[in-house]
Amino acid sequence: MPYSKFMGCCLKKLMNNRGFSLVELIIGLALLSLVLAAAYQFYFFSQRSWQRAEAEAGTLQAARLAVMQLAREIRSARKATANLAAVYIAEGVTPAGSQLDIYTDVNNDGKPERVCYRLQNGALQRGVALRQSRQPDAFPYTYGSPATWQTVVAGVANTADQPVFSLKEDYPNVVQINLIINAEGLSKPVTVKSNLVIRSRAAAD
Repeated sequence: MPYSKFMGCCLKKLMNNRGFSLVELIIGLALLSLVLAAAYQFYFFSQRSWQRAEAEAGTLQAARLAVMQLAREIRSARKATANLAAVYIAEGVTPAGSQLDIYTDVNNDGKPERVCYRLQNGALQRGVALRQSRQPDAFPYTYGSPATWQTVVAGVANTADQPVFSLKEDYPNVVQINLIINAEGLSKPVTVKSNLVIRSRAAAD
């Protein structure tokens, strides 16, 4: 029985002050259940789609902000030590290409600090190491390790053969950033890539 016809029958019975038969009541409840189930499925699907879209947008925003900050710091990098470049991929860390060190002035004191980015437990972290106290406070400088680390991108899923940081082949002044992110709420991993050019001075002031 079509739904509209059934509703018309129901209204007619109400106007005639007659009750529903058991069969009519069962059919009515079944139709109502189908309508409610369809409405719930639509709501649930819409809600999940919205949550995935929101998670992906938030993840991309965090990754892009991190890359923008990296670009600013790399562009303003200055050679600060006698043996290391202004921007270099740290050696001796596992996996390879998981730490990038940049010497740049981040606290506007006119002298470079050591800014470190590392992959740690699925998170891209940033830490700043200050110059070690000595006289004179001039090039070449010495540095310790960052006292604290801040997570800038969570859910990083790079494997050992997918380094976060690498130098472009035949272009040693270009740092390649490759972030593969599989954060909670994403339906599939998101990849953010960028090539950043090193324009450092020969030595810090």
